[in-house]
Amino acid sequence: MAVYNADEDSRRYFNKTRQTASELIVSVLGLLNNLSSWLHDLPEELRLNLTDMDKCPNLSREIISIYLHYFQCITMTARPLLFHVVENRLKSQLGSDTGPAAWRQTLSPITVAVIDTCVSTAIDSTAVIYAAAKQNLIATYGFMDSDHVFSTTMVLVMGNLATPYNARCRASTTTALSMLQWMAERGNHQSKARHEFLLGLRAKTKHLWLWCPPESQTADSQPETVPGVTTMPEPAIEACPSTSEVFGDRMGNDDTNRAYGNVAPLQLHGWDDELGVMDATFWEDSYGNLEVGMDFDWTTVAEK
Repeated sequence: MAVYNADEDSRRYFNKTRQTASELIVSVLGLLNNLSSWLHDLPEELRLNLTDMDKCPNLSREIISIYLHYFQCITMTARPLLFHVVENRLKSQLGSDTGPAAWRQTLSPITVAVIDTCVSTAIDSTAVIYAAAKQNLIATYGFMDSDHVFSTTMVLVMGNLATPYNARCRASTTTALSMLQWMAERGNHQSKARHEFLLGLRAKTKHLWLWCPPESQTADSQPETVPGVTTMPEPAIEACPSTSEVFGDRMGNDDTNRAYGNVAPLQLHGWDDELGVMDATFWEDSYGNLEVGMDFDWTTVAEK
């Protein structure tokens, strides 16, 4: 996407020279805000109402591609922070409290907001993928669709490792994994390898998260099926808490932001006061080693 590639913020973001925390925050928040502005200016006929995907008469392959690329721009920008949360948790380096919510108490609101944006965007991406599958609009053997599903699932798996049990995130993870399995069963070898990889990763890290929800938190939603897909449950978007309930009030109390995408503008004002020594190191370490294969790098930590 042009807004993601062309401006000075993106050049700083992808610069191999190690940056300071303040430079990283300006770059990352600048990119996210540019993406938010891009979505805000999207023509009405190209918009999807993410709160009710079943009632989108304009759903087409072109619009699906636009949104999946858009979502991937967000997750690729923000996921190094999420990755680092998980990496630290796997290494037990977040202090004496290594539970899945400890980092939310030690990192600044701006850092937490960026991480939450990454996870909530992956949830929305799954909703679009699921809606597309129900209308036979997924390219079963397509590289990009497989890549979008894999990247989305990777973020959701990391989100489950980084946060306490959340029905919305968990349901989306199950759906995304099932989508990879569906593509694999139809001969997409790339999806097969990635599905096996993620299942193995889930098995290696199961001691850090509850795959089955506690009885008191079991969602009331009933699974649905896609023609030809026997294992893909409905993400249960309506039955689970809204994004603002899951990820805080940053998204607003109404569903205006959520209807068209989860990237509400993140304000730069005040970040300098919020950013402590731990946050500065956290940002620099998170973005200090960006590599093409970063999706797979963190498994070496999980396997130890």
